[in-house]
Amino acid sequence: MTSSFSCKAFSLSLACCAFLLGQTAYAQAFPLEEGQHLPPVEKREAIRGAQDAEITMVEYADYECPFCKMHHKTMRSLLTQYPGKVNWVLRQYPLPFHPMAQPSAQAAICILQKKGSRAFWRMSDGLFSVSHSSNPTAEVPLKESDVRRLATRNGLRKKEYDACQKDQSVIKLVYNEMSKGTTAGVQGTPTTFLINNRTGQIRKLSGAQPIEQFKEAIDALLKF
Repeated sequence: MTSSFSCKAFSLSLACCAFLLGQTAYAQAFPLEEGQHLPPVEKREAIRGAQDAEITMVEYADYECPFCKMHHKTMRSLLTQYPGKVNWVLRQYPLPFHPMAQPSAQAAICILQKKGSRAFWRMSDGLFSVSHSSNPTAEVPLKESDVRRLATRNGLRKKEYDACQKDQSVIKLVYNEMSKGTTAGVQGTPTTFLINNRTGQIRKLSGAQPIEQFKEAIDALLKF
């Protein structure tokens, strides 16, 4: 029996992070449906892993979603297990019932813009390392002091951090990433798209699925 975990975008409850058990439709890799469109990776985005990898993993995540924290470890393991063959792009999808998700997303974007890709990934790793306990269903919200501390550690001065939280261009960029993610079929976090950069084929996996599900999908794409 296959299980996956995700934070659902349209729940009205703080306990919205759902445990989806035995739903095979949720636990498989699917192509995009008619009318869905995944925006191509842009030069401004932070690519983790080999730049010329055959497979790109595009993840939509919320820094305060406990299942994204679980999934973050899976994604890092996939980079290690497929050296040179896969890379990773993380896009923002802050859910409204997580109060620090939006500020965290804005801080990460500002660090990317001002300090570059390595600082962005250090910030992302840091946010997931402090968000929530080891219990994936425990709601332990990020604190503003955590986000500010990590931003400072990764190069943002206090004035830059404060300005970032009010910067309408950054707010709009985060909103656009989320809006375009929804157009691509994202309904909760984490959602990951696997792209074969040679053939253009795309597969979507929803939720924090076991690493075996991702390896199966990646192996299938690598055969084309």
